[in-house]
Parts: sequence; structure tokens; C-alpha cells
Amino acid sequence: MKSVESAKSANYLQIDHIIKKLLSSEGVILKPSPEAYDEFDEVKKYFDQKPVEGYMIWIKKQIKHPLSTCIAISSPKVHQRLNNLVIVESGIEAELYSICNAVKPILGGKHEGHTKIILKENSSLKLRHFHKWGASDEVKTTSEIVLEKGATLFSFYKCISPLRKLRVESNALLGPNASANFEASILAKNEEAELFDTMVLNGDNSNGVIKLRMISDSNASI
Repeated sequence: MKSVESAKSANYLQIDHIIKKLLSSEGVILKPSPEAYDEFDEVKKYFDQKPVEGYMIWIKKQIKHPLSTCIAISSPKVHQRLNNLVIVESGIEAELYSICNAVKPILGGKHEGHTKIILKENSSLKLRHFHKWGASDEVKTTSEIVLEKGATLFSFYKCISPLRKLRVESNALLGPNASANFEASILAKNEEAELFDTMVLNGDNSNGVIKLRMISDSNASI
């Protein structure tokens, strides 16, 4: 497991609304979402409108190492509105670490993230998403995932610290012979937490598994 404290190895690092690091790899196009929207017609169709902030990762060739992103809040009352896009081309196997956190414990920040993941035919993605926030933060994340024929997804989400309000939603559409495995672990303390996972098996021999682990105290609502 990668520490949510470290961003040294991140390919994409954003603090508040400022991109601090943007490091692509051979066979990978990595750009801020607004820039990708303007540059690529194929990317544009995946957004309802031009995004304000966020990243686009387009994996076009096989890569040897995992990719990682880190999005942090370090200033009081920051409201992030992220629109991210991940595309994995046919036959590619990829791994992505996504880390979102607050640098300080009491910032009263808001983190809204909408991520769309497109897995082309017979591609594979291992996604590990870690959150660490302060007690006064509010977080809302939504993922839309499309798995084409024979695509495979393993998605693991973990929130390792309690916050004020948390909503996590994932929606997956699976084509023929596609497979998805969702796992989530949440610690809720003095907070309101909502978790929604939906899989639509839209093709022959498609299959999905959802596993949830949620721990709360008497003052939490799940």
C-alpha cells in the first residue's frame, strides 16, 4: 500500500487548484482535463461539458510500471470540482494508484470528483484509491466505468480517516465476458457516510463482485 502522505512518485500532483507535477510515461498521454478536452476530439465525447480541473490519462501502449495521481487540499475552505478521465486501450494491462487527502486536519474543504473510466476490449485495470481527510471535510466522488468485451477491472477503495460527510458512488457497465471486482473499506466516526456501487451486466458471461467493509461508532450514519 502506498502512503497517502507521499506524492514524490505521483505522475499527476494537484494541490488545491494548482497542478504541481505532470509527468507522463512512454505510451501514455497525461494532460489536465481542460487541455485534453480542447486537444482531442475522442476525449471530448466523454465529457458533458468542458471540465474546470482534473486529469486525463490515456494509456495507448503497454507500460511496465503503475501510474499514480495525488490530489490534495492544503488551504482552508477550498472547493475542488474535478473531472477525470482514464482510457485504457485494447489489450493493455495497467495499474493506477489514486490518492486524495487533506494536508492539515481542520481545513473545512470540499472535494468533488467525477471520474470516467473506459476499458477497451480485452484490457485490464487495477485501481487502488485511497482517501485521508480531516474531520471537517466533505467529500463526494462518482465513478462511471465502461468495460468493453473481455475487459477486466479490480477496484479497491479505502478511506482511512473519519470526516464530516462522505459519499462514494460507482457505476459500471459490463460488456460480454467482462469482469469487475469492487472492494471498499470505510471507517466512519461522527460522520455521515454513503456508499453506492452498481454493476449492470450487459453482455453474455459478464460478471461482477462487490465487497464492502464498513466500521462505525454510535455517532455515525451509514
